[in-house]
Amino acid sequence: MQTKLQLTQEILQKQIEGLWKSTDEYRSFLKTSSRLYKYGFKDQALIHVQRPDAVACAEFDTWSKENLMNRYIKRGSKGIALLTEDKGRAKLRYVFSIPSFSAA
Repeated sequence: MQTKLQLTQEILQKQIEGLWKSTDEYRSFLKTSSRLYKYGFKDQALIHVQRPDAVACAEFDTWSKENLMNRYIKRGSKGIALLTEDKGRAKLRYVFSIPSFSAA
């Protein structure tokens, strides 16, 4: 059975390969990535495959900071899994998109 980490790595690989096969898919990716320009290519590809309508993404703590965003993630919202490296090991981190939160 695959772990979430392995599944996310596989999804990333398939997404990257699929971008170059379809012009429409590539255009859709560019539209998503234009809104998420502060993220790297792999993060943009993972966000696009999981939530192509994402407008702005940030980690849970960033959205909930009172002096910064003052937004709250809705209970039960699913995060967007991104890959990161910590001490040479791959790990998952989750970000949340604008549609998944509500105003305070």
